[in-house]
Amino acid sequence: MINLKTSKAKSRFRASLYGLALLFPCIAVSQEIDLQRSIDAAFSALTELDGKAGACISATRSGNLAQEHCDDFMSAVDGELMAGYLQHCASVKSWRDTYVSQMANSNEEIENSAEILKRLIDIEFTCGQNALQARTQHVHAAFSLLQDGSRSNAQPGAKLIRELAELKFNAIESRERQLLENSQLQ
Repeated sequence: MINLKTSKAKSRFRASLYGLALLFPCIAVSQEIDLQRSIDAAFSALTELDGKAGACISATRSGNLAQEHCDDFMSAVDGELMAGYLQHCASVKSWRDTYVSQMANSNEEIENSAEILKRLIDIEFTCGQNALQARTQHVHAAFSLLQDGSRSNAQPGAKLIRELAELKFNAIESRERQLLENSQLQ
């Protein structure tokens, strides 16, 4: 327990409180920067994946190096690019869910509401339900093309694992969306 009977102790205590008051905005700004970086990284991954899918489709139509481009696309789907996208989306969705829950249970006025709304829209746009299909031009078409077997050399087990991962991802997205809708209704 802190003894605040001496003036020296009181001044140290006040200085500590002022220091903490100055530190919290810095932490909040740091969290906002990390959140924005995650949103930007997820969007970049989505854009890069769409580019690889477009290259696969173009190469398939022209017959030039189709296998190489399509293998590159499938490596991105099965590899670090998609894993990074999902990881960034998980972190920004977690922030979104926490924020919505806190605001639903609070009577506080929302500060920077335009900025928060933009951030929530960015999260939904980049990581929302069916974002891969709705926010990309080529990913779904390339995946369907390869899934139909026109250019796929993938083993049947890899296809099944990929399909299961996609179903799991969609189920998690639907569950998170339902939780968000329920928290907004409360």
